[in-house]
Parts: sequence; structure tokens; C-alpha cells
Amino acid sequence: MTKPKSRADVIIVSHNNRDILAKLLDSLKNQSYKNFKTYLLDNDSNDGTSDFIQKDYPWVNFIDVPKTGPSKKRNIGIEQSDSEYIITLDSDVVLTKDWIKIAMKYMDKHPDVGICGSKLTNKKGFVDSAGGFVSRAMVSGDIGHEKKDAPKYDTFKQVSYVVSAAAIMRREMIDEIGGFDEDYFYSYEDTDLGLRANLAGWKVIYNPDLIGEHLFHATVSRQPQIFIRAHAIKNRIMTLLKSFEVRTILFNSLIIIPSLICNAFNENIKASASAYFWILKNWKKIMEKRRRVFHTRKITDKKLFQEIWFPLRLRMVGNNRVFNYIRQIKDKSMRNLFFFVTTHCNSRCKHCFYWKSLHKTKNLTLKQIEDIFSKFHNIHAIVLSGGEPFIRQDLDEVIKILVKYTDAQFIFIPTNCLVDITDRFEKILKENSHVSFVLCASLDGLENEHDYIRGVPGGFKKTVDLIKKLAVLKKSYPNFKQIVVNTVITNKNYDNLEKFMKFVRKLPVTFQAFDIIRGDHQKMIGPPTVGKLKKINRLRYKANKNHTKKFSFFRRLHQNMKVKEFIRNQNRILDGKPWPFPCMAGTTDFVIESDGSARICELQPKIGSLLKNRPEDLLQTKEAKEIFKKIKNHECDCTHTCITGSSMERSLKNIFWTRVWGFLKPLPKK
Repeated sequence: MTKPKSRADVIIVSHNNRDILAKLLDSLKNQSYKNFKTYLLDNDSNDGTSDFIQKDYPWVNFIDVPKTGPSKKRNIGIEQSDSEYIITLDSDVVLTKDWIKIAMKYMDKHPDVGICGSKLTNKKGFVDSAGGFVSRAMVSGDIGHEKKDAPKYDTFKQVSYVVSAAAIMRREMIDEIGGFDEDYFYSYEDTDLGLRANLAGWKVIYNPDLIGEHLFHATVSRQPQIFIRAHAIKNRIMTLLKSFEVRTILFNSLIIIPSLICNAFNENIKASASAYFWILKNWKKIMEKRRRVFHTRKITDKKLFQEIWFPLRLRMVGNNRVFNYIRQIKDKSMRNLFFFVTTHCNSRCKHCFYWKSLHKTKNLTLKQIEDIFSKFHNIHAIVLSGGEPFIRQDLDEVIKILVKYTDAQFIFIPTNCLVDITDRFEKILKENSHVSFVLCASLDGLENEHDYIRGVPGGFKKTVDLIKKLAVLKKSYPNFKQIVVNTVITNKNYDNLEKFMKFVRKLPVTFQAFDIIRGDHQKMIGPPTVGKLKKINRLRYKANKNHTKKFSFFRRLHQNMKVKEFIRNQNRILDGKPWPFPCMAGTTDFVIESDGSARICELQPKIGSLLKNRPEDLLQTKEAKEIFKKIKNHECDCTHTCITGSSMERSLKNIFWTRVWGFLKPLPKK
């Protein structure tokens, strides 16, 4: 590869689009970043496009390429260019002023990203594309297409593909996997390029900071429907054959074959026949393309399906709870983050497991948090911990950054409730209306016990008053999902636990969770004996059942089964037995410290800094591999709520056999 002479070049494809080109070219002329060249690849336009460009936009390199489709025109433009980055644009797109500047800055900071796509909207405030999904039957669809623009489309996502109507690509990636497949002509060319990039180990990212207005398919809309459908069917089949492993194709054949048969009858039969004939005629050519794809691919289909959501059908992309639950169980990619957002705390808990780190480091700046979390994609849940998270006065800005870059669906915030956070939390709820929040209030016993354990006189009353106040707030915000009371069982609150549970039952909370003390830095309190802990098994379960009475039947059943299994797994550890399922620490769950360092588990040593490294790289270090070996051999299974609960939910055998069988048996009393 020759050394690039410029950093970015723009490739535009056009055909008889003189009436709309001016808006696009004016938006390029007004870009804040100026050091780029522009190539316009035209296809025998007869509307005076050539004269128009030469007269009004002489800085544009006009190239006429007769009788070619968009893919070949883009490839010709890429060959003419000598830049580090390639920006592909359709002629019916208008860019915001800083589009190129923002795109290049993002690509420079993320060398593992091969393609970065834009958020495309129309004048009516509807989304055209916010990245793309592909089903395993190779039906593709743009995220958010024809939906009203909303905050959920303002988060970064790792996706199957992005539309080339407004995208930036790395030349290094193109040199490795090749450009657009010229046999596609129209439809699925973006899907094909995105899949090849993903399979070769490059990330394909939807970037909501890149915004363009799209006059959807100004050129394609003039093509005959039979022409469009024939290419769409042909390209769908070709992409499937090129991209997936044989076992994936065979496994999904029960969906693919009926789908193709339905296409033949529901769509234009002539178009379907033309597509199938082309596939048969060019079978050897397709197999050669497949060999080239498999030559550059670095990840398996299984890994691809874990990193990016590939539903069996596009209809499963929505809020289907059953399919989403099954997907979560099978998902073995990083989905949960624990972020110690600060080391500072306004409590003096005698059972604090984090006491050695309290008040020792400065908080990460917002810029540092942005740099770290921009390396994570498609995260399901984030737990914000500390210290006391609400001590950070910029917590609302921190949460905005986390949501924007990770696309987190749930955020859990534990708090000691010593300060009234109602107004601040209401602001957070308003600003992140598409994210679900769970607030975990720490309450460790009746008044005297709680205040002693927490080391703050009057803390009990403040906590109870704030819980009641937050319960009123919860009624006004659908995304405020739960208020949970979290209790740490110690030898100081053990004797009055039953009385305390009855008190909590009267509070306006969703349920009460229990953990076993794991810190004892003052040597003043400790855990109850193993025998005592087992004696309250049924009491803990009864407390859960009392709270779940207001749940729907299936939600109540699911929660009760999960809690009973969790108690059994804690008992196994107390008896010196391993978990009956693998620990997911470092696989689905990952810990980020307040100084930017990373841990596979909060009980394990640090493995390096995320300020300088990607999480993928840290997980490959010698230190990380040693910890993973301990985890695999069940040398460090624990009783702690966070990782136990998460690991329980990632085993099909555990959920559908161990959990069900265990639910039918009573918990042991001792």
C-alpha cells in the first residue's frame, strides 16, 4: 500500500441528480474541515450535471462512468483517491457543518473501527437509518427506519452494517477485505461490506454525532420495481452464501427456504425467477467470493452473533420478551459493567469492602470517562458504585456519557440515602427517558443497628424518609423501574432480621435484596456463623415472596425461582462447594475502577488501565489469563450478589433444570 497523500476523500455517486446536488456540495463546501478532495462519479446523466459541476463547483473531480451501478462507481472513486479515509455519500444527502471533522476525530481515536456510519433523518423529523440489523435468514433492515426521531437513536452502537449514503471507511480495511462488490449493482451492497468488515475483525459503528439529512433513494425511486426486487433477492442470497459458515446456513434453512419460496409467490415472480437463475448461473463465481471472504475472516459466526444481535427474523428485533430473554441467556459477550464512579463517601460503614480505596484517588474527568466508555459497545446494564455515587455533582453528565457511548438499557445506582437526591435524580430520569433505572437504597437493620453499622447517627431516619420521597417520584416516571432495599447480613443485625424484614415490607419498595458481609476492616463486626446463615434461608425467601405478591404471575414465579436458587448457591459456597454453572466474570461482566483501571472481578487484582488500553487487549494479558484460569477451575466462587446473580442467568442447563428442580424442593433450615 502506498503512503496516503491526503487524510480524507469524498466519493459521491449520482445519476440525473442535478436538482439536488447543490445542497450536498454546498454542505461539503461549508465543512469546518477543509483538507479533502471530492470525486463525483456520474452515470451518463442527461440533465446537464456535467456542465453544472464544471461551472458552479470546479473543485469537484467529475468522472463520468457509463452504464455502471453505485458499487462500481464507488470502487472507481476509491481507486482514484489516495487518502487514509474514504467518505461515501449519496447525492441526496446534506451534511452538518462539522461532519467530516467529527468523523475523522472518531476514527483517529478508534483504530479498530473500519466503518463508521451516520444518523440519517428527513425533514419531517423521522429517522431514515440509525445503523443496520441483519437476520440470520439474511433479511436486512435499517434501525429506526420511518420512526420518529427519539433519544434511543442518539447512542453509539456496534452494528451489522451502516448505509453508505453517509459513511467513513478506513483505507486499511478496504485494502484488506476489498471494496464494494460490483455484482450487487443495487441493494445489500452496504450489508455485504459491513458483514465482511465484521468478519475480518473490524468494528462497524453507528455514530449519532454524524448527522445527515437524506432525501431517501432519489435515484433508485426512478428504477422499475421489477429491477429493484430482482437485485434485492439475488443479493440477499449471494450475501448469505458468501458470509456464513455452512452449519449456520443449514441450521437456518428451515427459515431461509420457506422465506425464498414465499418471495417467489408474494413478490414479482419474474423478479424472483431472474434472481434464482442468476445465482445458479454464477455459482462458481459466488463460491470464489466466499473463499476470499473466508480468507480474511478472523471471527466465527458464533462470535459474530454474540457481539452483534442477529435475530432469526427481523420481527424479533423489537420488544419480544421471550426472545430477548433467550438471547440474554445465550449471550456470552460483555454486556454488564460495574463502574466505581468515585472513591469518596459520606458514610463510615464498618462492613465496607472498598475501604482501602476510599478518598485515595481523584475522580476521572468527564473527558477521561468519555475516552474509556467509547471503547465499549452494546452494553445491557451498568452498575454505578463507589464510594457514594451521588457525591459526584456531575453524575448526570457522567450518566449521559455512559448512555451515549454504550447504549445501556439499564442503570443501577446504589446509594446510602444520606443526602436528598430527589431533584438530581429526577433530572437524570428526564434526560434519559429511554433508559430504565433501578435505585438500590442501603438499609442494614432497625434504627440503632443501621446507624451503628453505617457509622452515621440519624442515617436510618434519613434513608427511610428518602425512600418514601423517591416512591412518590417513581409514580411520575415510567423509566424509574424499581426501588430496592439492599441489606448486608452481619452478626450485628442478625438477631432482629425477622422484625426488620417486616418493617421493610411496609416500605414502598419493589423488594429487599440480601448480601453477606465481605468487608470487616475495623474488626468490629463480621458474618454470622454458617449455621446461623442457613437458619434464615426460609426467612429470606419469605421476605422475597411477600414483596413479589404484587407482581404478575409469571414475573412472580421467575423472581421467586431466581431468589431461591441464589440462596442455594450461597449455601453451596458456605459448604465449600463450587457453583453448578460457570462464572461469567470478565466474560459478560467487567469492572472499571474510579482511576480508570480494570478488573475481571472486583475481588480480583487489577489487570491494567483503560485510559491507555482497550478492554479486549487487557483481557489477553498474562495477569488476566491467570485470573481466568482460577475462575474456570472454580477456585474463587463467591457468595456475592453481583456476579452470582449475573452468572446464574447465563446457563441454559442451570435455568431450565437446576433452577426448576431446586424450586420444587424446600430450602434447608440448617
